[in-house]
Amino acid sequence: MALVEVVKAVAQRKNATPAQVALAWLLAQKPWIVPIPGTTKLHRLDENIGAVELLLTGDDLS
Repeated sequence: MALVEVVKAVAQRKNATPAQVALAWLLAQKPWIVPIPGTTKLHRLDENIGAVELLLTGDDLS
């Protein structure tokens, strides 16, 4: 739960959702790491796509 709270705090600072922060973190790791989120809801797909535009600082990533 401590990690969840950290992700929520970063999301709040970035005006994003926790899911976007999690996906952006994965995208920032290595170029060959590609998250494959699944959803059946169009609004969740839009939310997931928003992670691509989320810029995380070095502090955010650590």
